[in-house]
Amino acid sequence: MVLAVALWAAWHGTGDWTLCWLFWLLMFAIVKPFCHRDGMLLVILGLLMNATVILLNGGVMPVVGMEVQPWCPIWTLATSQTKLLWLADQKALWYFSLGDLCLLSGVGITLMKFRKGTVTA
Repeated sequence: MVLAVALWAAWHGTGDWTLCWLFWLLMFAIVKPFCHRDGMLLVILGLLMNATVILLNGGVMPVVGMEVQPWCPIWTLATSQTKLLWLADQKALWYFSLGDLCLLSGVGITLMKFRKGTVTA
């Protein structure tokens, strides 16, 4: 988990494509063992959606509808050259992406199942 945080911080600080790729591979490896649990399918789908759009756009997440330059190197304003624009962060979704919504939904479902005691660690 420390490696994941370190890769995330390095990638966010630089926007480097290689660090992005390594981060998403590590996240998939961390989440995959839990894929049989309720909600994990949505988490994996969200990871794959976010990783796909970021990797196809050179290691950065395009943002649709943002009027100012993002403060972090991993976000960029969407242009006509942006690939898979519908998977990008959207102003209409409060700057979340469809992948983010899948991730949040999957985590929420899993947490509710843990709380009810229907899923064991």
